[in-house]
Amino acid sequence: SMRAPGAGLAILIAGGAFNTADGQPVDGVAQWDGVSWSGLGLGSPGAGFWVNGLAVFDADGPGPMNADLYVGGNFTTAGGGSAEGIAKWDGANWSALATGLAGAGSSTVEVFSMQVFDDDGPGPNNPALFVGGAFSKAGIINTGGFAKWNGSAWSVPAGSPVPGLSVHGLLSLDSSAA
Repeated sequence: SMRAPGAGLAILIAGGAFNTADGQPVDGVAQWDGVSWSGLGLGSPGAGFWVNGLAVFDADGPGPMNADLYVGGNFTTAGGGSAEGIAKWDGANWSALATGLAGAGSSTVEVFSMQVFDDDGPGPNNPALFVGGAFSKAGIINTGGFAKWNGSAWSVPAGSPVPGLSVHGLLSLDSSAA
């Protein structure tokens, strides 16, 4: 049985370049409930299909919506629909993030990492999902492999990397605790 993030039951999510877990079809992303593995129906992995990054993100912060699972990697579909490199699982269905990510020309899109981060600290904005990888556009915005998803739209943070570069790792660190 598939469970939504925030449903009150602990589960472990694994992503990678695999299509079975303990004999069960899992399509590159699987959940472990402490007893058994099950798939989330991401898609049919083939050569060159994998999941690199996983994040749980609640787009409305303390609002009424539940947190969703976001997966990023090297894939073009999620749950049967188009989703280039990144997709959202709401506990029942997969969806793309607006018009998704795009590469330059025919280049492959790949998400390497994702991190939830509140870039205005105690300011009025909710945390956002920051995405790093090899892509040149997030939605219709030119990027340098680094973009910000607020739950409904893409943006590029000020001072982002130069287009043509790729971002392989992201980490949120509270500098006051360092």
